Amino acid sequence: MIKTAAKSFLGALGYTMQRTSTAQAARADIDAGLAEIGAKTLRIDQLEATLADGAMRLASLERDLAHAHGGLESLGLRAPFTCPACGGHEALKMFKHYHGDLVKCSGCKAQLMWPLPSNEELAAIYGARNAFTDIGDDDVARYRADPSDKANHARHIARILERFGQPGDATVIEVGCMHGLVMLELGKLGYDCIGVDPSPEGIAFLNANGGRGYCGTLSDAALSLPRANAVVSFHALEHMPDPYAALRRIHDLLLPGGVLDIAVPCWGGLVAQRRLDRWKWFAPPFHLHYFTEEALLPFLASIGFEVRELTGVTGEHEVDELSDAFGLKEALPPAERLAAMDLMRKLRLGEALEVTAVRVTPAA
Repeated sequence: MIKTAAKSFLGALGYTMQRTSTAQAARADIDAGLAEIGAKTLRIDQLEATLADGAMRLASLERDLAHAHGGLESLGLRAPFTCPACGGHEALKMFKHYHGDLVKCSGCKAQLMWPLPSNEELAAIYGARNAFTDIGDDDVARYRADPSDKANHARHIARILERFGQPGDATVIEVGCMHGLVMLELGKLGYDCIGVDPSPEGIAFLNANGGRGYCGTLSDAALSLPRANAVVSFHALEHMPDPYAALRRIHDLLLPGGVLDIAVPCWGGLVAQRRLDRWKWFAPPFHLHYFTEEALLPFLASIGFEVRELTGVTGEHEVDELSDAFGLKEALPPAERLAAMDLMRKLRLGEALEVTAVRVTPAA
């Protein structure tokens, strides 16, 4: 996958330069740039050969595992495996990590850390200050100084709801809302907004500032939530021990025709697949699940969602990360940076995926 994407990326980048740089005076510069890209493409071709060999060996191993009956012993996992997405018991260990193994379900292709931490371990992790509590505090400080970023995000959600015919006073639940800043801004637009998060401090902030929040998770039996026109979740599912159960619960909460809008880190992105456990969002024990289109979209369809929009999310900073990941020493000129960013977004090879789906069937 990465070999084809990398070749497409550089090849399309050269094509884009030819189309977008037509001035006669710039021809020599363009030719020089294309020559440089050709040299870089040669290096990528060499990388392709290595990756192709690895892919063949991986495919062979997966075929062997599909016919294996040894289970735990043949797979070398640290604990018996049960996939939270499909219930399967066979998985391929992708690589080891001191927080567990990254495994890929042999059935549905879901990828996750295994074994997953216990509820007690998660309580200890999130009960102490960590990088994500710092992010939350910084988020609140920026919001108090200038709420425009969260207001823009709220308007983005409102546009999605309008596109899918939801009323202007629709009930919207955000799962993993942290301090509920987006819900506060969406509420100002007339929507009935509810935030859910396990952070007592975050929910206290939301409720103290005119919002409505519940402290807990979707797996809490005591958590009573209304049926909703829409449920949104942004970079929260990867933190959950069982995001697939959460998505099933979300399906139950949504009214017929209700909208699901989620954003998750994209494990299938170019930088992610090049860096693997050195990728910035490979972050166990905080990030436990690693989502790809290959696994996530079929799962959503299997529980009664129809995916209507699929958007690649990337930023200019990721162009530098891409260059560094592939050993491109020279910084790309501004025009090439924009072309690279546009290609990564269109090919959905950036750092995140946004998925918008509609509840089309009753819960199973």
